[in-house]
Amino acid sequence: MKRIAIFGTSADPFGAHHESILLGLSVWQDPCFDEIVVIPCGPRNDQPNTQRTPALHRAAMTDIACQGIPKVTVDLSDLERDEFSPLIDLNRRYGADGSEVWHVIGSDLIVGGATGDSEIHRWVQGKEIWQWCRFLVMDRPGFPVVWADLPPRHVLVSQARGGSSGEIRRRLAQRQSIAGLVSGRVGSYLNRYGLYGENPLPRETKREIRKPRIFTVFDSSNVKAVEFVRSLASRVLSPDQADLILVAGGDGTMLRAIHGYWRSRLPFFGVNFGTVGFLLNEVKEADSLETLDQPLTVFQSPLLEVEMEHPDGRRSAGFAFNDAYLQVAPTSRSCGWIEVAVDGIVKFPRLVAYAALVATPAGSTAYARLMGAPPLKMGSDRLVLAAAMVDEPWDWRPSYLYLPSTSIIEFRDVDPAASPRRRLPHGYFDGLDFGEVSRLRVRLSRTAAAELAFLPGHDFQTRQARLRHLVNL
Repeated sequence: MKRIAIFGTSADPFGAHHESILLGLSVWQDPCFDEIVVIPCGPRNDQPNTQRTPALHRAAMTDIACQGIPKVTVDLSDLERDEFSPLIDLNRRYGADGSEVWHVIGSDLIVGGATGDSEIHRWVQGKEIWQWCRFLVMDRPGFPVVWADLPPRHVLVSQARGGSSGEIRRRLAQRQSIAGLVSGRVGSYLNRYGLYGENPLPRETKREIRKPRIFTVFDSSNVKAVEFVRSLASRVLSPDQADLILVAGGDGTMLRAIHGYWRSRLPFFGVNFGTVGFLLNEVKEADSLETLDQPLTVFQSPLLEVEMEHPDGRRSAGFAFNDAYLQVAPTSRSCGWIEVAVDGIVKFPRLVAYAALVATPAGSTAYARLMGAPPLKMGSDRLVLAAAMVDEPWDWRPSYLYLPSTSIIEFRDVDPAASPRRRLPHGYFDGLDFGEVSRLRVRLSRTAAAELAFLPGHDFQTRQARLRHLVNL
């Protein structure tokens, strides 16, 4: 039987004391766990800080802190949905396949357990949880364990290292050192984005890494890209040991790298061996090693969360860096009929067009630009809604709109043609074809993002300026 430990936390921020708990659980023998699931919680009324710190940063810090810890996986579903899953729901979800589920809790939550007045008793189905769920009880400073307060099914675990996220936040707010309270990479992330300080959180930051360790992704069909990567062989490591991901090729290679490695939460430094290369730098091979030692400008770009419904009832989902769109079938000779809704309100009951698309600011230089939409600046709080070859509405010219980044956009096939030979439109994101789709839903992800790193003078804005028009929204 598989045995799972669930570690729910605010991850606000994820401290060294959290990592110490996970390392201890990874070698714990009685019980011995097959998997440890870390779940950063969604918004909670009893922890208002979880609503003030952007979910994107909490997700990134959790991913960073948990990398390399044996048996640990991170479940970001609460943050992505902006919901809080009660413990009883987590118990059912992870125990549905017959797994034995244990919940990691602090000793503060069992105070009053002997009289049925603990914090756990006040949770959803608290009495049932107390009686039937399994708990790993960690002793917390200031909350000594009273044996009568322990739940029926428990194992008591001594917390080897004290600490609190509240203390880390307090020190950051007062500009005090947090050395030893967080891991090195989490500390670097906190400093880079000024988290818990007085200033607004930037999307654009500066980063300098002396002699960075790199992981490479490259276009194996591009001879120059292959030769360039070979020149850096002495610095190449695995993603969990690297400081940045070097991508050699074109924009397509960069998209492939982001899809594969965004959860590493490392900056992507692109070197252009393609054509335009909006997402990459222009670097001479002779200067490759010295180039990597220069200060870099880093842009954080959230990804799109894409959900698709197929005609057979299947659903598929994923994350896109550039864009997501509904487009007529490759063999179709006519435009499709697409209903377009924004935030649940139908804006176009019947858009007759070849394709309808949503793009991020970073992706606005790609297919959206070919549809006639001027690119947005990186870091803009807008999304692009655009269409290609529009027949109706006849007065939608030019065929694009800029929407708030919080918008939820949905495309639905409404073509009334009854012919069994009619092909449904296909769903795409970042150019990947997911086959026939009857509905496509897009919004900006709350947890997924990629950091693009640029040399001075090579950044995204400078490269965008090559275009005639740049919308500063």
